[in-house]
Amino acid sequence: RTATGDNSDNLNRKHWDVFEYFGQKATLEIIDDANASHRPAPPRGNLPAADWGHIFVDDIVFRKDPYVELIGPVAAKEKLDASILKHWVDSLRIARADPNSPLYPWAVLSSQPLTVSSEAFLKRVEELGKKLQAQSTPPPEEGKHIAAEEDDYIVYEDFLNTNYEGWTVTGQAFGSGPCRYAASPYEVLMGNQLSGDPGRGYADSGRESDRLQGSMISPIFLSEKPYVHIRMAGTGNVGLNLVSDEFRAYPHSHGPFTADRFVWFKVDLPEYMDKFTYIEILDHDPSGHVVVDQILFSDKPEPPQRPVSKKQERLRLLILDLLTRPELRSLEDLAQMYQDFYNGALQQWQTDHQNGSDDSSGQRLMAWLMATGSYFGSLKEITTNLTDGEKQKFPELVNKRDRLEQSLAEPMFAMVTMDDVPQNTRIHVRGSHKNLGEEVPRRFLEVISGSQQPIVSQGSGRLDLARRMVDPSNPLLPRVMVNRIWKHHFGEGIVRSVDNFGIMGEKPTHAELLDYLSTEFVKRGWSIKQMDRLMVLSNTYQMSSKRRGGVERIDPLNKLLHHMPIRRLEAEIIRDAILAVAGRLDKKLYGPSVKVHLTSFMDGKGKPGKSGPLDGDGRRSIYINVRRNFLTPMFLAFDYPQPTFAIGRRDVSSVPAQALVMMNNEFVAKQAEFWANQVLSDKEKEPTERIRKMFVQAFARPPDNAELPAALDFLADQGKRYGDENERRVWADLCHVLFNAKEFIFVR
Repeated sequence: RTATGDNSDNLNRKHWDVFEYFGQKATLEIIDDANASHRPAPPRGNLPAADWGHIFVDDIVFRKDPYVELIGPVAAKEKLDASILKHWVDSLRIARADPNSPLYPWAVLSSQPLTVSSEAFLKRVEELGKKLQAQSTPPPEEGKHIAAEEDDYIVYEDFLNTNYEGWTVTGQAFGSGPCRYAASPYEVLMGNQLSGDPGRGYADSGRESDRLQGSMISPIFLSEKPYVHIRMAGTGNVGLNLVSDEFRAYPHSHGPFTADRFVWFKVDLPEYMDKFTYIEILDHDPSGHVVVDQILFSDKPEPPQRPVSKKQERLRLLILDLLTRPELRSLEDLAQMYQDFYNGALQQWQTDHQNGSDDSSGQRLMAWLMATGSYFGSLKEITTNLTDGEKQKFPELVNKRDRLEQSLAEPMFAMVTMDDVPQNTRIHVRGSHKNLGEEVPRRFLEVISGSQQPIVSQGSGRLDLARRMVDPSNPLLPRVMVNRIWKHHFGEGIVRSVDNFGIMGEKPTHAELLDYLSTEFVKRGWSIKQMDRLMVLSNTYQMSSKRRGGVERIDPLNKLLHHMPIRRLEAEIIRDAILAVAGRLDKKLYGPSVKVHLTSFMDGKGKPGKSGPLDGDGRRSIYINVRRNFLTPMFLAFDYPQPTFAIGRRDVSSVPAQALVMMNNEFVAKQAEFWANQVLSDKEKEPTERIRKMFVQAFARPPDNAELPAALDFLADQGKRYGDENERRVWADLCHVLFNAKEFIFVR
């Protein structure tokens, strides 16, 4: 683009239309290279002509719309709606920079002066036809390389099918199949300016409403190329995941998406080549949406200049055919041809729409018209063309649709497992996923079922695995399960290494008992409750915890169970016991978890935005939310395991931190006050009766002859300390003392 001062000292306005360079880097050059040899200066005032030259620049202004000053006067003169005229001017400006647009021939030819001769017009038509013909290439076959850059990019998905073949679609947002427009008719009416290419397919989660949510999961593929290019647009909490060998190689990314323009999004895969991979397209935002046009594989880190598809190329050839017709003699003829072509396409589209076809020229043209807004235009434009009766009904229809949209229920999300394309796994040499060995067929453990196992018949093999695990010829699963149940009730398993039944594990102390319990477990329908009942009603469980000197010399570790072992309660049970004794335990089942109570010392990455109640709303500990970096401090003091891995046997320690928690923890102190309030609620009872009841509640036994007077003396001493008016505080201290007794957290 160039402009000159026209050999005048008067400041004149110059403007350029640089729409076709949108998004590209550019520079402005102001040049003074005038000299007498090629441009002698005219006389200036009293000065004669001379070798001089200069340039004045006042201001440089960037405008979004350079036609803004012209549209209003022209619309008034021709009695047109200014907004509609602007819409068509914008469409033609876009088309003039896009040879693939059906409007491109009109945009180019109509930019010539109306006074151009018929010969000059036909010559320009011939030149334009040759140019478009040279740019047209034979349509690529489905699944092959893109025609424009066929050696560089492989199409993985272009959504040209009538359904999402091979993809797993959840939720209602994406519908039952791809759209033929980048923005739905209603989105266009509401001002969505997202422009797509003619005849393409799109996975659009906002096709019906942004409030609808959902996800799409691609078929599993082997990533043979180092780069994936995804052309997409969107707004809000939407994006994609790329999962390789069940590892989230590229976590959820919102990307540089925009609602009104497609962008190419690149995913680097050098580390994950030759691995089983799939793509997730996600919309979890009730006020956003995502539109995906095309997914490509490539060796190049740069995306293609623009996508090209078979249906788009066909549509361009249909428009190109208009330029070769002999009746085309003037711009008016071309306008009539466009009108006839559009009207014919509209009628064909209506017929095809009723017949369920989507592969005709009418469908492709209407898809492009809807995608660009050239047919529907803005809400104001379409209402301008309605009758008076339709204009009155239209706002109510829009309002009704909006009301229905607001009534949509919020979706619920859950983690699920499903079978996909099954594949075998290669051995990870020395446990490293980067050092892969031979491929191993899907089967059960060779040490149990041997090397000659039947091949998995169908699916992933999960069902075959489950059947082999519970097969009567395999006693391992019931043995492991009943051993863990036994460990829960007796403190130690029959096989003490509950996580290891192999050579490095311990041998069972009662092998016949283990096999008997395993057999009963299977006979009783694999019922854990039935095994609980069988064990707790046994004589072994009901034995005393008192040691007997003579037997202890023979069995010092109590492996033969000559007495019931003393067991410390687990962290969660200690908390639940405190709540139960204080009368604050909520026995309600099910429901959402309760947020963790955050102390002033709990800080770090991933900290919840809001703290939960101190007592967890009285819910059982199983309902306390587990946050890996923000676990309940009281639990940690009593050997609560880290939730990053499974563990069959918890540590049982005895450390000063446990006594300090029971003495100083705010939760324990508060529950002692609640317990005291409950004890004092019966005004008629004597202190002695209250103490006996407290011992039964805490230890399931009455106080002995030494404990009762000691408790009365404690109350008296605390009464002197606080005064008679602080009776509740006195009893709260006694409750706190009983919570701190060793017997409260041990079972004997």
